[in-house]
Amino acid sequence: MMIGVFLIIVVALVGFLFMKKGKTSASKTSITTLVSPTVTQITESVEGSEIVADDIQTAETTVAQESPIAIEGGSFYFKPNIINAKVGQPVTIKFTSVGGMPHDFVIDELNVKSERVTEGELDIQFTPDKVGTFEFYCSVGNHRKMGMKGTLVVE
Repeated sequence: MMIGVFLIIVVALVGFLFMKKGKTSASKTSITTLVSPTVTQITESVEGSEIVADDIQTAETTVAQESPIAIEGGSFYFKPNIINAKVGQPVTIKFTSVGGMPHDFVIDELNVKSERVTEGELDIQFTPDKVGTFEFYCSVGNHRKMGMKGTLVVE
């Protein structure tokens, strides 16, 4: 009798955990849909409202042919931290450093390295010459190790 009760409890517990895991997968799908609906919507939300780094882990923007990409660098973050570009198309980044610490913007594989800026902004211009996924980061101190990095996707 005790063995039967024990087996029922184990089966119920496994079933509960399995159902809970299924709900987690569904909510991850919903989050993905909310974070990246379309490039236009993301660009408008990044430029048209305040997005706190803690609210959205990943914001993405795509290079418009004549628009600069606004990137904010703060205490160990870039916002947005994913940007897209096209090979051979010039890219202009309007980099703003906030928080009173010096930051820069580096992409090793494309030979991009900005000067350091403590408060304020600077324009960074380059033309990607190869397709791929490249990490951009802040080379000041241990900022990169602390998470101040992002991804450039060149198609």
